[in-house]
Amino acid sequence: MLLEEIEYLEEEFSANEYRGRGDTDFAIIEGEIPVLISAPHAVNHFRNGEIKSADVYTGGIGHYLHNVTKCHFMYMARFSEMDPNYDDFEENEEKLNDMVSLCSYKYSIQPLIYTKDVTEKITQLNPNKLFEQLSGGSEMNASSMGMSVMSVFNEMIDDRQMVESQYDVLAGKYPENANEVILILPDANSISDLLLYTLGLRDMSELESMLTKHMEGKEVENKNEPLEFTYEQLMNIDLRLINPTDTYKYNSKYNIYESMTEDEAF
Repeated sequence: MLLEEIEYLEEEFSANEYRGRGDTDFAIIEGEIPVLISAPHAVNHFRNGEIKSADVYTGGIGHYLHNVTKCHFMYMARFSEMDPNYDDFEENEEKLNDMVSLCSYKYSIQPLIYTKDVTEKITQLNPNKLFEQLSGGSEMNASSMGMSVMSVFNEMIDDRQMVESQYDVLAGKYPENANEVILILPDANSISDLLLYTLGLRDMSELESMLTKHMEGKEVENKNEPLEFTYEQLMNIDLRLINPTDTYKYNSKYNIYESMTEDEAF
């Protein structure tokens, strides 16, 4: 059973009242796929000079993921006076550098992107309101419904060489400025229906209807005909980045700023 296996693996960390039983402060178990899971708080540790309790089961779950996926697994193996959030762990630094080819940081900032869709309606593409409504704003809920992402817009990694080694440019050029985007296709001559809907190239109400039926347990029948686009047509999609502050209007009566995102006339 899954829970029983995680409980067993957690014993390595819960030993000695969550001081762990490792031989070193940090440990790394090498895997086979290019994914690294870390559990720096698997045992009790220091934070700002005081002992902080372990984040229980993070070690057991991380070790379980290593076992079933063959990912790399890095964890704090025993209690020490180091702070895993700030202190270096030189004993494993070289091994970690061999595993990691790229390090990037992500921020919880969603660009507000609009377009005029196939029905000539001004539509908010990102964040996608339909996915937020159906999933309650949770990526976990979105995954449970079969939607792998809440948005098709993602920040590019800042390693140009890494990007060029992974992708071929079929038309145009790599983005070089903050107001440029790149469209990544699954194959050289195909584009997914999900991408078509979320770029405004199909009527989003069709997708909304299909997803609603799916959630209600009803049979979903997609009668759409395949669409064809040239690379030039895809590169000429009119996307508009809007500052979030521009979507508010001052209400002098109540002395507040109101969101106007649902006001089509605005």
